[in-house]
Amino acid sequence: MEKISDIIYEDQNFKCLKIGKIGIMKIKNNVFKIITSLNEYEKFIGYMNVLESDKSISAIVFFNEKRALGNEEFKNYLKNITTDEANDDAFNKLRILNNETRNRKHIIINNIISHIIRSKKIIVNAADGEIVTPFFGAALAADLRLASEETKFILSHSQMNIHPTGAVPYFLPKYLGHAKASQILLVSDKITAKEALDLGLVYEVLPAENYEEQCLEVVNKIISRGDTAIKSTIKMLAYNFQDLVEYTNMEECEYAAI
Repeated sequence: MEKISDIIYEDQNFKCLKIGKIGIMKIKNNVFKIITSLNEYEKFIGYMNVLESDKSISAIVFFNEKRALGNEEFKNYLKNITTDEANDDAFNKLRILNNETRNRKHIIINNIISHIIRSKKIIVNAADGEIVTPFFGAALAADLRLASEETKFILSHSQMNIHPTGAVPYFLPKYLGHAKASQILLVSDKITAKEALDLGLVYEVLPAENYEEQCLEVVNKIISRGDTAIKSTIKMLAYNFQDLVEYTNMEECEYAAI
């Protein structure tokens, strides 16, 4: 597919661009810097708002570099906010030392999720590679999810003995029911792309080769249906998440120091 891209902003951590009627936010690196630094967060959310306010854009797609949202990034973040004794085999013994950074991370990712839910555009999460718990939650906030065949949603909270963030316990029961969501969150270590497709959590699994181009083709077919149907459907679907703020407030208050 021939594409003419208009790069709006790019740095070492993320890129914001526009291709036709599609806005794109791509996380490249240092995702935990984006969600723990107020300056980086304000920059990221600012460019999300640029796409949101562009009337010529019908959909916003979130891409990520294959390792950008994975377990190694998450482990490095945890090592920076916990006791020195934390290591790959002993995360169940970690003790949080930097609660300010950790609390900021909870609040920022919940704010990003709220922005996704409130968007008047179709929000598509196009996952690739490992996706740890908080970003699994952000993916579940999207209107549609695509995944490469190499995608794995890692239930990292269980492996590291911390509470599940990113509002995963809020979204998952809405999609799968309480029993299945409980089974996944309490027992499972990961969800493969095929398993996510079988569960109805992703709309389509695409080959890894030329993955982003294939995603854009799928999204272009969807938005060709017309803006009136899209905008009215999104607005009506948003009513299912009216209690999201109550949930995220509970998480931020009750689990701030855990």
